[in-house]
Amino acid sequence: SSSSSSSSSSSSSSSSSSSSSSSSRNPKFSFFSLNIQISFTKCLTKSYAEIRNSLESQTKRITALEQCFGAPFLWKIDSYAEKLNNAKSGKQTALFSSPFYTHRYGYRMALSVSLYGNGDARGKYMSVYLTFTLIDQNPEINARKPIVYTINPSLTGDYNQFLGKPMNERNSCFGAPRFVKLELMEMSTYILNDEIYLKVTMNMDQVVSV
Repeated sequence: SSSSSSSSSSSSSSSSSSSSSSSSRNPKFSFFSLNIQISFTKCLTKSYAEIRNSLESQTKRITALEQCFGAPFLWKIDSYAEKLNNAKSGKQTALFSSPFYTHRYGYRMALSVSLYGNGDARGKYMSVYLTFTLIDQNPEINARKPIVYTINPSLTGDYNQFLGKPMNERNSCFGAPRFVKLELMEMSTYILNDEIYLKVTMNMDQVVSV
């Protein structure tokens, strides 16, 4: 009887110990699982942010590529006063736009502008090359007077040095040395918020496949 009681007591104690041990392990296991879940969620959030940033970057790149094909091409020149002073001092006499194409698989070109003039026009006119329109930024649309200059170059003769296959980084520029008087620039709304806009438009109806 005594032995049986002892055995029963031992069994009960063992069962109680096992139950206590199990209950003490379960919270730790749950906490460990929770930590894994939180870390995994953070990883997913980070990956999502990286993917979103990558998509935004690719979207901007595609948009930029689409804008550099075909005309019209619009070039924004900011910090006009500073760049004009650089042109006057000779620090940077000419500015170049980012390259663009006349059409897909067409000519690769860039605009060039001498804000203080070039050659005989220096100090008198703003010289523009491969550019046709200076945008008037007057808020009153009907009062706008954009300056337009049209160039009809020949593919042979004197224009070959400009339109032929470039042998260096870029060919020589051609355009309008006396595009607009500097005094007119200062007295008009072509300059707004220290910015100007130049636009090139090309007639692709006469493009000949070579």
